[in-house]
Amino acid sequence: MSNIVERKIADLILLIPSDQQHHARRRIDNLVRAVIETPIPELKWQTINGEVESLNEQRVNAMMKTVCKLTQVDWSELKGKSRKREINDIRQTSMWIIRKGTSLSFANIGNIFNRHHATVLHAVESVENLIQTDRMYRGHVQQILNHIDNENLNKAFDKLTD
Repeated sequence: MSNIVERKIADLILLIPSDQQHHARRRIDNLVRAVIETPIPELKWQTINGEVESLNEQRVNAMMKTVCKLTQVDWSELKGKSRKREINDIRQTSMWIIRKGTSLSFANIGNIFNRHHATVLHAVESVENLIQTDRMYRGHVQQILNHIDNENLNKAFDKLTD
């Protein structure tokens, strides 16, 4: 499957209500056929420096700019190999934000951070556990989310804090 088709599928999933996105991911083969066989004019992509940017990529870029600005950590550090605790915590939080704020798969998020999909899965589970158990961490994540306008993220956070 081509990279463009994968990106279009991820954009299609964004158009599905958030509570049904999980089921849509399981039916990815049907979406592949729909994308390949049908032109979808609603999915207008922007071109930046001659490259097509999908809806998910737009969201990821906007969210990561906010995270980097608020945490004062450079994007290259988050994608890098640093295992420093403060960098790793921000990296894991960023993975959780991308997972809950987009329709990207664990593998796609792993590609963004140069990590394996299992690393992303572990990060998402760790962040959810910390949000539920650590008041200071929950406050830190809430501060970041206050600067990111994403309904799915807010729902996911509220679900963990109820």
